[in-house]
Amino acid sequence: MNKLRNFWKNDLGVAAILFAFSIPMIIGAAGVGVDIAKAYRTKNKLEKTLDAAALAGATTNYTGDQLKKFITQYIENNFKDTSDSVINIGSLTIDQDTVSRQIKLDATAVSTNTFMNFFGRDTVTVAATSVARKKLTGVEVVMVLDDSESMKFDNKSKDLQEASKGFIKTLYDSIAATGGEFKIGIVPYGSFVNVGPYGLGETLTGKNTHREPLLLTTP
Repeated sequence: MNKLRNFWKNDLGVAAILFAFSIPMIIGAAGVGVDIAKAYRTKNKLEKTLDAAALAGATTNYTGDQLKKFITQYIENNFKDTSDSVINIGSLTIDQDTVSRQIKLDATAVSTNTFMNFFGRDTVTVAATSVARKKLTGVEVVMVLDDSESMKFDNKSKDLQEASKGFIKTLYDSIAATGGEFKIGIVPYGSFVNVGPYGLGETLTGKNTHREPLLLTTP
C-alpha cells in the first residue's frame, strides 16, 4: 500500500513526459510558420509582378482583348511558376479606365504547403491588386493663330476661336484627369511671321547653309 502511495506522490520525470507530448505541437507550429512564410513570399512575388505588368500596360495604347493579351503574356513571362508557387492566370481581372488612363489588376497565386498538408491543408491562396495610371506632364504647346484680314470673312475668325477652345479643352481633359500639368502659348499674327535667318536658309552669322529657304521675301 505504501509503495502505491509513493508511486502517486513521485513526480520525477513528469517534465520529460510533458515535453514528449508537446513535441508534435512544437513541430507543427514550426511547420505552420514555414508555410506561412512561403505564402508571404508568393504574395510578395505576385504583387511585384502585377505592379510591373500594370505599369507596362499603362504605357501602351492597348484596350480590350489586346490589352488583356499583352498583360497576360507579361505576367506569365515574369512570375515564373515554381514547385512552391503557381499563379492562377485564370483569376486575372483587368479594369481599364480610358478617361483617367488607369489600369487595375487583380490576380491570385497558389503557395504549396510543406507541413500544413499533414493537417489537410495542401495549399494557400494569396491575392494581390495593383493600380497604375499613365500621367501626362511637362506638355508644352504653342498655338500660332491667323488673325489677318482674310479671317474676317465667312466666319473664319469665329471658327478659329471655337476650334482653339475645343483643342484646349481636349488637352486639358486628357492631362488634368491624370494629375499632370501642361503649358499653352498663343502667337497671333496679322500679316506675316518672322521665321528668322534659319527660315531664310542662313545661319545667325548670315552664311548660307545651302538649303532652301522657308520664306522668300521681295523688296
